[in-house]
Amino acid sequence: MNILLLTDLYPADSEHSRREISYALHDFIKPWSRTENVLVLRPFLVPDWQRKNRQIRSGADQLDGVEILHAPVLKLPGLRCFFLAGLYRGLRASGFQPKVIVAHLGFNLLFASRLARRLQVPLIAAVHLGDLKFGPAMLGEKRLRGIYGQATAIACRSQAIFDRFSKKYPEFQSKCFIAFSGIDASWLQDDAGAATRFMGWPGEKPLIFCTLASLQKCKNIDGNLRVLARLSPAVDWRYKIVGDGPEKSSLHRLAASLGIAGRVEFTGFLSPKLARHELLASHVFLMISEDTFGLAYLEAMACGLVVVGSRGYGIDGILEDGKNGFLCTPGDQAELLSLLNKIIKETGLNELNVLRNQARETVSRYTIENAATNYLKNITRALQGKRTE
Repeated sequence: MNILLLTDLYPADSEHSRREISYALHDFIKPWSRTENVLVLRPFLVPDWQRKNRQIRSGADQLDGVEILHAPVLKLPGLRCFFLAGLYRGLRASGFQPKVIVAHLGFNLLFASRLARRLQVPLIAAVHLGDLKFGPAMLGEKRLRGIYGQATAIACRSQAIFDRFSKKYPEFQSKCFIAFSGIDASWLQDDAGAATRFMGWPGEKPLIFCTLASLQKCKNIDGNLRVLARLSPAVDWRYKIVGDGPEKSSLHRLAASLGIAGRVEFTGFLSPKLARHELLASHVFLMISEDTFGLAYLEAMACGLVVVGSRGYGIDGILEDGKNGFLCTPGDQAELLSLLNKIIKETGLNELNVLRNQARETVSRYTIENAATNYLKNITRALQGKRTE
């Protein structure tokens, strides 16, 4: 099957840093490309007012054997007006004839909708949290509903997004399926030190909290700092913040102003191998973020941490409160403080180990291979006129 993935939420080439873009969609496409013919059509807006496209020019690149075609889209400033001649020319010149178009995020849904109509092929529209938050303002509510109506199937990127989308657009719920992400199976390798890491819980050695994330406002890391500063002086704790981003300087200043700078370590961006090392040396993973999913949750679960995630956002539905982790409402610092005190003071080691083992069992189902298979299976079912799962 010839699958065209249309999105700019995809690495531009093999040199595109993970600091700048997620490789989550590439993780889907790599397994697909073993059995299907896949082309990634990566639009870039001109003029590039936000300087997001790293001087990308029309042409083709490859990443792990997947061909990426770059094509310009002219956008009139301040208007929802686009000219797609560059997309049409680029695809025609490639000779690729798609049997289905899969679109991810924002303006790409509109571009794919027009292209699917022109080529008379089915459209699979993927929904991210950003589409629910900003889609109506970006594309217009009427236009957005038209795209969802046109779509043969709608891929919601998490259970929480599925629930929100179904509530907002109940008329399209029957088209929806969950296209979850996955982690590399190597994260699930046995950790010989997992049992000893929690020996003497919680008072015989410092309690290590960890966050692995891009440092953006939506991650609510400032709330973590404020809550940790309010823990009892009797609790000996450290906090490792793994990642980089625009909030780094303000978080440094906040830690200093709270008097906890000596307990907080900013590691900066780390390779997956080094990030795993930091997780394996930690006890509790904190990320009360307001975003689509976050593979870091799965990585932390795989590494045997006690995971505290966001209620009502990406990880909710995989992380079950009190069963394989804990959920907290983003922005509710009182709830987070109460939850951390419960984990530290009221949760015994045996109970904690049951929870951590359950988390590892859960995450074993969320590998890259399983995620890619699930997504492709649902696309195939939709094209066959069967109900997605």
